[in-house]
Amino acid sequence: MGSSQKIQDILDISRKAGELLKKLSLDPEMRKPRRKGDGSPVTEADLRVSDFLMEALAPLGLLVVSEEALPNTPPDPNQDYFLVDPLDGTKYFARGENEFALCVGLLRQGVPCFGAIYDPTTGQMFWAEKGKGAFCDDSPIAHKGVTGPLTVFSSGFHKRPEKDLIVSELNIGTILEKGSALKFCDIAKGDVDLYMRFGPTSEWDTAAAQVILEEAGCVLYEAHTLKPMAYGKANYLNRGTIACHSSQIERVIDFLKKHPRPKKKSTESAGPRDEGA
Repeated sequence: MGSSQKIQDILDISRKAGELLKKLSLDPEMRKPRRKGDGSPVTEADLRVSDFLMEALAPLGLLVVSEEALPNTPPDPNQDYFLVDPLDGTKYFARGENEFALCVGLLRQGVPCFGAIYDPTTGQMFWAEKGKGAFCDDSPIAHKGVTGPLTVFSSGFHKRPEKDLIVSELNIGTILEKGSALKFCDIAKGDVDLYMRFGPTSEWDTAAAQVILEEAGCVLYEAHTLKPMAYGKANYLNRGTIACHSSQIERVIDFLKKHPRPKKKSTESAGPRDEGA
């Protein structure tokens, strides 16, 4: 998987799936949530877009792993496969908000090599192929670097007692909130410098984003291991997320080593993971 035609085919399929998601979002019935077995929400739109992606990507000859259609056995880490989230940000989608996206990642021997994140609200497609750069539609994007206090996305740390410590030691100037994988695109564009999340997410939340971030001069790490995000983990579970410009990762790692977070008995048993990244 690497020819320009195959990449274009994936982009075309992703865009069509995103347009379907936008159409479904106009129907209030499609936004009504119900609970899955793990306690996380799902809507009829999640399921319909997942079905579309499974069928549309199948002719490309690779296994398709969707959040809403997991295979009975995990994929072989040595095989190429798609890892997709048909509706990232279900919580916001179900509330009638427009912070949601569609994510299609392609892994080669366990490493993300292509990613597409589509914003149905704006019609923008963020995408990247490993070694080829990152783009918003046809325009190259990149984070140009950090020159002053950080602009960050928070996943709850602004409500924690250690907020002042985090802000002062990491030189944070502005704290924003945003749902869905679109926050990774804002980092890749250079509008935001850092995102830290200490709670669990899933591999389909980050696979597409990782390629886009890395090709834009940024990195994606797992907060628990303080190493680049890896795939093929048990239950597809990411234990925390750090996304930032590459110049900032050592500062963040040093901070987290200096101020380790309290350990829980089991990340997997900590309740339902939040939907979206």
